[in-house]
Amino acid sequence: PFYVYVFRTDMVDVPMPRLDVIIGSGRIGTALFSMQPENTIVVRRGDRILSDNPGPIYVCTRNDDLADVVHSIPESRRKDMVFVQNPMISPFLDSAGLQHCTQLLIYFAVPRLGDLPTDGGKSVVWGPWADAVCCRLEKGNIKCLALQDKASYDRLAMEKLLWLCVFGLLCQKYKQTVGVVCQIHLEDVKTLTMELQGVGERALALQLESGVVDRLCEYSSSIPDWFAGLREFKWRNGWFLRLEKSPLHVRLLTELGQPI
Repeated sequence: PFYVYVFRTDMVDVPMPRLDVIIGSGRIGTALFSMQPENTIVVRRGDRILSDNPGPIYVCTRNDDLADVVHSIPESRRKDMVFVQNPMISPFLDSAGLQHCTQLLIYFAVPRLGDLPTDGGKSVVWGPWADAVCCRLEKGNIKCLALQDKASYDRLAMEKLLWLCVFGLLCQKYKQTVGVVCQIHLEDVKTLTMELQGVGERALALQLESGVVDRLCEYSSSIPDWFAGLREFKWRNGWFLRLEKSPLHVRLLTELGQPI
């Protein structure tokens, strides 16, 4: 006799393979892709994410583009987003209902597109895809710590914001790299850091561990040739300025012609 065997594929639950998505092909997006190119695709800002495959969606765009990027991602996939932007993006995430998404605090520098990252050794990540993020970074020889406690992440994010704002302002004022600013203008670093730290701690009801200035200078010493500047103003120095017009911050911004 001749038998015909029919297999019902609808009875088999076959998991979809993981596919990592990187939105943005700038310095950071390209660096993340190069660390682990397998099972990873790169899409341009504005392209819709059509894949239903599970996996992290790395958002490697400017802060000002975040609203458009979120709009381009189906609601069912937004929980998979990994935000790699520098602080302060918490108000945006809260307003968009994305406060539980994975957040990566980058402490490595990529001077030019295609350059190998210079590791500052302090990167941390929090959220559902934290382990996957650490795995990708470690393949690129970047140290990264997965945090379980969101409060710990928030404190470290505040420190990164302080570094961006303090060194961005002082590097632009003195036209020097972060390494030189630490060496020659340390008193300005201390004073401005203490001033803005107080503003941030009061606003977020948190307290940073002692030794903030030492840690900021330690990171600067790991990338001494980096030229910081007043970038993404409304997300960085502008955030502090909207909370409080503290004296040294206002004076330095005024000297540089920045509208207050």
